[in-house]
Amino acid sequence: MLTDVYWIFLDQVAEESNGTELEHSLEKFTALFETVDILPSTHVEIALFWTRWQLYDCWKPFRSAEVKFAEICYRNRDLTEVETMKRALRLVDFRSAERRNLEAFSMPVGIGMAKTELLQDWNEVVENIDDLVERANYPFIENLMYDLNFTRNAIQLEKGGCRVNGSFSSGSVLMEFGQKAVEFCAGAVLMTPERMKMLDFTIVTLTINARFVFKQPPLSLVTNIFELPFSFGVWLSCFGFIGVYWIGLLILRSITKTEHLTPLESLMYIVGTLCQQNLELYPKYDGAKILLFWVQLANFFLFTSYSACIVALLQSPSTIIKSLTDLVESPLEVGAQNAQYAYQYLNESSDLAVQSVFLQKIKPLGKEAFADAQTGMKRVKNDMFAFQIEENTAHRIIMETFTPQDTCKVHELDSIKLPPFSIPLSKGSKYRELIRQRLLWQKEVGIVRRYNVLWIAPKPRCESGAAEFTSVGMNELRSAYIWMLVGFGIAFVLLAIEFTAAHCFRARCKKFTSVALKEGKENDLSTLIN
Repeated sequence: MLTDVYWIFLDQVAEESNGTELEHSLEKFTALFETVDILPSTHVEIALFWTRWQLYDCWKPFRSAEVKFAEICYRNRDLTEVETMKRALRLVDFRSAERRNLEAFSMPVGIGMAKTELLQDWNEVVENIDDLVERANYPFIENLMYDLNFTRNAIQLEKGGCRVNGSFSSGSVLMEFGQKAVEFCAGAVLMTPERMKMLDFTIVTLTINARFVFKQPPLSLVTNIFELPFSFGVWLSCFGFIGVYWIGLLILRSITKTEHLTPLESLMYIVGTLCQQNLELYPKYDGAKILLFWVQLANFFLFTSYSACIVALLQSPSTIIKSLTDLVESPLEVGAQNAQYAYQYLNESSDLAVQSVFLQKIKPLGKEAFADAQTGMKRVKNDMFAFQIEENTAHRIIMETFTPQDTCKVHELDSIKLPPFSIPLSKGSKYRELIRQRLLWQKEVGIVRRYNVLWIAPKPRCESGAAEFTSVGMNELRSAYIWMLVGFGIAFVLLAIEFTAAHCFRARCKKFTSVALKEGKENDLSTLIN
């Protein structure tokens, strides 16, 4: 019997019967419906005429149960008129408590869980985050069992299932649906288009977002922090500082006439002092000494300010990653939670940014890119790593294992768009409307929201007022080492040029000397001959 079609069966009882014919007629319909699925969601009525019309609503709690009959009354009026009968049919309460009583029917249900040992503690909200969707949805099934008075005959498998080559994967709950072995699922599954063709869904019980979770890389890894304090104004001030004091030394030298520091030596002294390099050069007169004293004092304050800026920059995270495109270009490694849907949804995503992250950062690593939630979030905490994970799972791990300072450093970017989760039933199930209505009632009275608040962890708040002092290592000083190597390279190149020039100069001098000596000897010889 279809659940969205109303059926009415007509029969007539002889007027001279004393009532036994009426019972016989009902027994006849009982035998007729013995092999028919007139389950609580169907609309089957019987109209018997015996001195007057009598309407009976009939259903069965389950397929092998006896047929239930309930006489329909319309305000205690005689159902002799067609309009009265129509009104009576419209007022039939298909949601009555009698129809909701499935009489402890053992209903076959499927349960897809990765870890079977969790079956004993469904309602235990602890640190365990495995099989979250199944555990978060099972309270609705428990309420449904109590509301409809049925028990579960569970078929437990290790995975929910996905469609491969037109059929669901073997050993999955959804394959059991295809074989009509289960009536509905005790957990929730994603409402994908391919599943909607083979299953009926009830209500949305859970919505989970997948995100890339990461910590911004240190500023010292993405830029040269030793150059950041030097804006155009700072450079201009430094050159102005050098120029003013150099001109001052030149003026003193021109006045005293006997100052032994040359203009070039004066310039080298000021530049060396500004670069924290002490030179052996020293002025002779007090005026020049006082002037150079103020150079060193000003340099002291400049160096202190610069050091403070560098310390602050060493402790500062960058803000370089603001989109998935930035994530692709960043030095961070990327991985994903080894959820059943992860690879398929990443590979088939229509978002170009997500596709770029998958093809350039995740796919080249193969299976090594996929890890369980605890391992991936541990790498996010300790390494330069971005991890795609279910939002709720990430929030729960952050609250349990991250320090307040680490929590403030965590950033998130939207990843693949997951469909909502819903409790599925087999296609064309006669319990569809009954189960859907009772689940909808749980949602209306706030039961669904209560368990969502209980199981779905909110985003952790940054409650640390001050950032944690981070020790400086090799990575933070990378730019300084690079510039030091560049300086060494330039120094060695200049030294090689000097050696080469000196060697060439000596060779040329030696040649000139030998030529001069030879010419001198010839001149002396010619003089003796003469």
